[in-house]
Amino acid sequence: MRLLAGSPLSSWLAVAVLALALSGVAQRYVEERRVAANLTWSDPEKHALEVGFLALGGFRGILADMLWIRAIRHQEAGRYYELKLLCDMILKLQPTFTQVHAFQAYNMSYNLAYKAEGPEDKWYWIRSGLMTLERGLERNYRNYSLWFELGFQYFDRFGESKAADTRELMQRELPNLDDLTEDERRAVFLHEEARKARWAREHITPRPPAPSEYFRYAAYYFWQAMQTNTDPTPLRTERVYGACIERLGYWHSKEKDPAKRTHWDDWGAEDWWVELRRRNEARGMPYEDTVPNHLKFCLYQQMDYYTRRAETERAAGKTAAAAELNAKALAAHEHFVQYFPNDNQTLEELLQRYRDYRARQTAGHVRVITSEPVEP
Repeated sequence: MRLLAGSPLSSWLAVAVLALALSGVAQRYVEERRVAANLTWSDPEKHALEVGFLALGGFRGILADMLWIRAIRHQEAGRYYELKLLCDMILKLQPTFTQVHAFQAYNMSYNLAYKAEGPEDKWYWIRSGLMTLERGLERNYRNYSLWFELGFQYFDRFGESKAADTRELMQRELPNLDDLTEDERRAVFLHEEARKARWAREHITPRPPAPSEYFRYAAYYFWQAMQTNTDPTPLRTERVYGACIERLGYWHSKEKDPAKRTHWDDWGAEDWWVELRRRNEARGMPYEDTVPNHLKFCLYQQMDYYTRRAETERAAGKTAAAAELNAKALAAHEHFVQYFPNDNQTLEELLQRYRDYRARQTAGHVRVITSEPVEP
């Protein structure tokens, strides 16, 4: 049938041709911007994916949105295995869609690991969740949220109460952070074989990780999140980073000059909380109270720890060691008075307040997490 000029069908065909042409132009523009923003990926399957999915043009995003809606419904219904399959497809359609990486990683590390029958299966899903975030970082390493999510997995998922049955597996497979290059730190499990091959070539004997190694990883990833300078509300990451270094016992900074604290473990918790209080004032948040409370708790721990140790040394007849520890407790009290001049209680009064608080928490079966210092 011959199409007549001006007929409805010919008009629709013209619109369709124009739409396809514009979609090609738009797709090239998007690809150029994606490369310029470093939102690229280097999976071996990349060529096949481009051939298959780029042919969809702008419809690729529409299909991903439709699958994302279905994924949310599966999440709400608790259909976690089906959710995983949908998220895998979305990640192939839109490999730089950072929210799906975080969503999929949480599903694996928490939901699917919770449903696993034994420690090995549970550890498999936790590893899979971490690898999903690591794969996301390969494609979006400037995105703060993926660094944050990876840090939070180590901080929260590897905690004593949530990973007790996988502790032995984690200690066996998690390498010492200091044995890794910067590139290896963002692909610990994703490129495990390549890392082991490098160790073999360079005759490196890996060191065993410390029991708290997962806190070191968490602090490192939170630090990397902050270094992207892309977080519109950085206080969340700053606080949890401070919690990490405090639990590690990094009470005092390695570097006395703040300008030289450029590495993730250069900061001590006390200096960090003071720095965050300064930042909050500069942000117009002078009454934000969580950071001052963290600073107080850090100083309470110092006063309590050094005083108890001094009493132990004195009882053992080691008067010089007791005097040195007592001087550290007094120094912590002086700092407290300096930071909180309106709270001018004595060292003994502050210690009593802190110990009463801990006693109440213990009576209520609430565990108070404290640490011992790692001297710089």
